[in-house]
Amino acid sequence: MKKYLFIISLCLLVFASAQAQETFKPGTGGFTAEVEFRPLNANPINLNYFRGRLFTSDNFAVRLGANLYYKNLKEEPDNGQDESKRSTILFGIYPGFEQHFGDMKRLSPYIGGELGVAIKSAKDTYTDNSGTSQAETVYNGAWSDGSERGYFSVGLNFLVGADFYFSQKIYMGVEMGFGLQSITESEVKLEETGQQDNTISEKANAMEIGVNYNPAIRLGFSF
Repeated sequence: MKKYLFIISLCLLVFASAQAQETFKPGTGGFTAEVEFRPLNANPINLNYFRGRLFTSDNFAVRLGANLYYKNLKEEPDNGQDESKRSTILFGIYPGFEQHFGDMKRLSPYIGGELGVAIKSAKDTYTDNSGTSQAETVYNGAWSDGSERGYFSVGLNFLVGADFYFSQKIYMGVEMGFGLQSITESEVKLEETGQQDNTISEKANAMEIGVNYNPAIRLGFSF
């Protein structure tokens, strides 16, 4: 009887030890996908931004983020005779890497780096049909009120972040960075029917360096 109790106790000890060493974090070959989560917003999940990570080892991952935003507004003022169209589109791509450390079951802090490239364009068109002939007023590079200015940007960031795994499939994380970004704002041109094109704003270059922080929580899924 004592022999069987010893064997059972030994099995329970081995099982408990295995459970204690079990990790919720992905290992080599693991893949994660995540979106931005803002619980206090009317639309808490931002599907415009997506990031995927592939763990090439237990502690190292390559990552790729993509940001796609499109906005289109259309109105028909003057009792439906005229037509106003406003549109803007933003596309960004963000390749990078992460070095994870620590042997905790659920928490995975990391450092890393990321290159960011983004381009934004904007157009504002007003078509006047009230006269004897159709006339168009077009702003290229921004909207007529100066908002939604287009640009091209490229930057490099040093990253610090952490993921917390609620299970082997779901995690949340935060991240901040410090880096350098070069921004070139688009030229804004005014094109009117029957008139020579006019440059409203010239291209403008700016350089930014410092801390950048996204207040959104990263909501992710591990596969």
